[in-house]
Amino acid sequence: MRSTASWVARYGVMVALAIILSYVELLFPINFVVPGVLGLANLVTIVGLYLVGERGTACVTFTRIILVYFLFGRTFGLMYSLFGGGVSFLLMVFAKRRGWFGTVGVSIIGGIGHNLGQIIAASILVGSGFVFAYFPVLLAAGTAAGSAIGLLGGILISRTEKYIKNL
Repeated sequence: MRSTASWVARYGVMVALAIILSYVELLFPINFVVPGVLGLANLVTIVGLYLVGERGTACVTFTRIILVYFLFGRTFGLMYSLFGGGVSFLLMVFAKRRGWFGTVGVSIIGGIGHNLGQIIAASILVGSGFVFAYFPVLLAAGTAAGSAIGLLGGILISRTEKYIKNL
């Protein structure tokens, strides 16, 4: 029973932290081309992939996306977030499984994937491929944000790994 309760508590804390980080990002938007390029909530995703596994992190990620939409969402926010989060998560899992990169590389791939997913969603909503003209700017933003999130995630993983595994 204790094991199940600890997993539920762990995922609950992860979802809450991801929601808080999403809210903080809304408070201090850094708008390059579109808002939300920092991806602070992806810190929870990168740490989760390395500490609790893919299934649990997928549940946390998509629960966060849906809850953030209901709490702070805009009209098309859910579609952008689902496409961005979905592409990002799949690419991060693929890169982590292949072992090609450490946390920084996996996070950069996630940042770029998130921006790619959002551009795909925008092209569907707008009905035009012209939105892909923004992708080079988003590519740079995703690389920068992914680097910072991956570096911080690596530090958090190394400092909390033994505590998380013992819960």
